Amino acid sequence: MTRRTSDITCVVLLFLAGQLITGALFSLRGPVLSPDSGYYLGLAPGFPESLSGPFWGYVGYIGLLRLGLLVGSQPWPAVIAQSVGVTLAALAMLSLGRRYSGELAGWLAASFYLLHPLINQWTRYVLTESLFYAGIILTAWFLSRSIDNNTPFSPYLWLVAVATASLRPNGILLLGAVASALVLARHHSASLRVLVITGVWSCIFVLALFSPSLRASHDEYAFASSAWKGVVVQGVPETSVSMPAPASTDTSNAALVGYAAEHPVDMARLGLTRVWWEMKQVRPWYSRSLNAFTAISMSGLYAFSAIGAWVNRRSSLVIIVACVTAPFAAVIAATWAIWEGRFGWWFLVLWIIVAGTGFQSVLQWVTRRLPDGHPLRRVANVATVGTSPQHPPTVYPVN
Repeated sequence: MTRRTSDITCVVLLFLAGQLITGALFSLRGPVLSPDSGYYLGLAPGFPESLSGPFWGYVGYIGLLRLGLLVGSQPWPAVIAQSVGVTLAALAMLSLGRRYSGELAGWLAASFYLLHPLINQWTRYVLTESLFYAGIILTAWFLSRSIDNNTPFSPYLWLVAVATASLRPNGILLLGAVASALVLARHHSASLRVLVITGVWSCIFVLALFSPSLRASHDEYAFASSAWKGVVVQGVPETSVSMPAPASTDTSNAALVGYAAEHPVDMARLGLTRVWWEMKQVRPWYSRSLNAFTAISMSGLYAFSAIGAWVNRRSSLVIIVACVTAPFAAVIAATWAIWEGRFGWWFLVLWIIVAGTGFQSVLQWVTRRLPDGHPLRRVANVATVGTSPQHPPTVYPVN
């Protein structure tokens, strides 16, 4: 059995194990529909004529559901496509972990992604999340190769990035993140980097202000009114915080910018609270056992991510993860957190890779202090085989 075949077999088995465990834990059977699923499924038969306003931002996902009608079903083809996407993303994680650290880092990252119930549950749902997470991971894989091979206009990179961006309205941020990472990773002058990145994000900012696809789908969810109402977790009023009254009741995105300019400290406090809710993942309405598992797993993720980020601080991996994290965290800060925490994984899926490299670094540090011949040292030497010298990750000078 070749290494590639072995990798695919193990990843598929991990995927199936994760789905069986999570299905049993959360009582998931077949495709799962949520209120948002109803909007997507209802628009699919008339695609693309049925799209209007904010739903243009979901053109890729609704188009996928439309293709499902060709085989007589909408939900099942979507879930199958999501399963394939998750499997490919896990293989990409395995590859990135190996590339930037070694064998153990790759398998830890892929296993966390495939087995963690708060991530893999979305594979069963007719929602954009599962494919969006997978697309971000695959984009990161192609972006890493483009940076290291100095091919910023790789058609594969941009094809995957654009396809992923078409799944959700905020997907356009991924395109900005890709462009930013490509610019930061190249040896341009600091002034040129600032100029290009400022230009890219200024265009995205203007689009966010006026594009109908980047507005809330219902007035009650308008971003501006959610700000002055102090909404932290959408639909959970007990998490809200007190905010200053607005000067007007305009609910446009431009009004949100104006309100933030008038009350920067209050908005910063609200934004950080929203991001914190997404990152902690613990919820008072979850069971005690699920919260305990979540607290332990997320604490480990963040601790080893910090170590991995330091170890890889001069590599393209940290550039990619930072460029993806910043805009998606900013969107959460400007809008709201969601009750089941699925928004945070937009960027946290990439932190998993960094955490894998951090764990391997800690293990190597510990085992190097063991005496020669110690059984744990021999095991660790096998598990922490490093990056192939033929394909080292690019390292950049700190300017």
